[in-house]
Amino acid sequence: MTERIITAMDDYGKQLSDVAAAHPEPEDDEHELAELRQRWASIAQVTREALFTARADGTLQWASEEAIRLMGLRRHDARGIRLSDLVDQADRARVTAGIQAAIGGRAAECRVRWRNVPGNPWVSLRFGPAVIGDTRTSVGGTITDIDAEVVAHEAFLHERRELEDLLHRTVEPHMR
Repeated sequence: MTERIITAMDDYGKQLSDVAAAHPEPEDDEHELAELRQRWASIAQVTREALFTARADGTLQWASEEAIRLMGLRRHDARGIRLSDLVDQADRARVTAGIQAAIGGRAAECRVRWRNVPGNPWVSLRFGPAVIGDTRTSVGGTITDIDAEVVAHEAFLHERRELEDLLHRTVEPHMR
């Protein structure tokens, strides 16, 4: 599903380019571009996917309602904030690398912790190129809440370490 959404965002950018190339009259171009943007925005807002677009420097340009909710922001706080400012300090380099990969034309994914959301939940950020015009100056992406999955995995690893420790303390001495 996420791949289809990133592909749709890329297609949207290409459609914008096609509209710009097809209309020599600026007012026709602006009208068709406005209709295309409105159509895309209405589709993106009704999906349950957490979608966003950001500039090459990681500054958020647009985010769906679900993305804003997962980010722990209010609508008016979302635009213009850097994605790297929303994640734990240790995760900032992964966000920057994901954005740079997308600008370079490659899809990327990273697991990060939000720093501004209570409990610092884990999310997966997926980045893909968003071609607008002939250049890749923006990225599109999705956010997936993976906190329950990560917490369950960490609990499993903790239990495993506990069992291994118990095994070493109780069984191994008798094996010698």
